[in-house]
Amino acid sequence: MLLFIFVAYRHMPLADATAISFLQPVLVLLLSAPLLGEKVTRLGWIALFLGLGGVLLMVNPTGGGSLFGLTMSVIGTVFSALSLIQQRSLSRNETSLAIAFWTLAGSALLVLPSLPFNWVQPTPTQWALLIGNGLASGACQYLTTRALFHTPVATIAPLSYTKMIWALIVGFVWFGDVPTVLVLGGSAIVIAASALVYLAPKPVPAPVRLEQAP
Repeated sequence: MLLFIFVAYRHMPLADATAISFLQPVLVLLLSAPLLGEKVTRLGWIALFLGLGGVLLMVNPTGGGSLFGLTMSVIGTVFSALSLIQQRSLSRNETSLAIAFWTLAGSALLVLPSLPFNWVQPTPTQWALLIGNGLASGACQYLTTRALFHTPVATIAPLSYTKMIWALIVGFVWFGDVPTVLVLGGSAIVIAASALVYLAPKPVPAPVRLEQAP
């Protein structure tokens, strides 16, 4: 997933790649019924496409980039959706900590052979940032897995649109980026979509085992 998405970033505008990546929740909901047996409510679908509309308003895709970049982005998004489905399925028999650990460890082993060809010695500041990023990624992976243990994937998927709101806050606080009216309007739509997720009747999850507290 990461490989295809990063390749896409090199061959198409960031806004377009971001917009395509936010098709992930749509794919997750399409696959949740046949692969997990979890029903998606009508209000859940409304929240999903409402959130997608808000994100597209914020990122303002250009329609540029190459066909190769578009293909890479779509493939990465499909793998991203399948990863979320897999995590939900695995949570029925494995602990959240085990899933998070082996996901990250497996990713590290897969990219290890590429180090001799791509290694660039980081500065001390970059080492600190990389370590911080690794810790944040690990926490994200664990919390996502815990959420998927307790909640059907159809409820979790639309909430991924709120990442744009966090990006807006970080951009303003960290980089001084002032949001436009379109971005603020899109943020309001995403918030409304997230609220709909909690108003929607909760899908009945497939039976899962009880997990011991970490």
